[in-house]
Amino acid sequence: MILFRYIGTRALAAFVGSLVAVVSLFLVVDFAENASLFRGEGWIRAALELYLNKGAVVAYQTAPAAMLFAAAVTASGLRQTREYTAMRALGLGPWRVMVQVMAVAAAVAL
Repeated sequence: MILFRYIGTRALAAFVGSLVAVVSLFLVVDFAENASLFRGEGWIRAALELYLNKGAVVAYQTAPAAMLFAAAVTASGLRQTREYTAMRALGLGPWRVMVQVMAVAAAVAL
């Protein structure tokens, strides 16, 4: 049970990290391109509202790719630290990793 929670936590951390990185990068680049358009009174509030909404849309659009990337990072991390080899030596198949990553993906999809 501890192993499942550990793998799930790693997958969730990789997902959140990749999603935050992609959305932040998108918003910073978009703001840099359009910064000259914001002027006048109340531009800060308008820009914050615009980028909060854009951030939600970009997060929704890039979440599947971020989850795929998180699965790859989780599997790669387990192999790099030889934890996957230890799991195989204990008789645990690759589906044990897959089940936890899929559980995180299902939880994120809700």
